[in-house]
Amino acid sequence: EISCSLVGSEMCIRDRDQKAAKKAASFLTKPYSLLSTLTTTDTFYCSQLVYQAYRLGAGVSLPHGLPGIITPSDLLHAGATEVTYRYE
Repeated sequence: EISCSLVGSEMCIRDRDQKAAKKAASFLTKPYSLLSTLTTTDTFYCSQLVYQAYRLGAGVSLPHGLPGIITPSDLLHAGATEVTYRYE
C-alpha cells in the first residue's frame, strides 16, 4: 500500500484512487437500482457507486448538483475524478 504524506501529491492521489477502487470492487455484488439515493449502500446506480467508493473508501465527498443524487456530469466536473475509456 502506498502511504500518503503530501496532500495533493501524485502519490497521495494514487493512494486515494486505490482506496476508492478497492471499495468499489466490494460493491460489485450489490444489485443495480436507479432508485438508489446517495446514502444507500445495499443497491447502486453507476454514478452513485463511484460516489460511495470515494466517500467510504477514500474519505472524499465528491460534489453533486441535486440533493440525494449524483449524475455522470457531476463526476465529470468533480475535479477529483478522471474520465478514462477502456475497450476490450
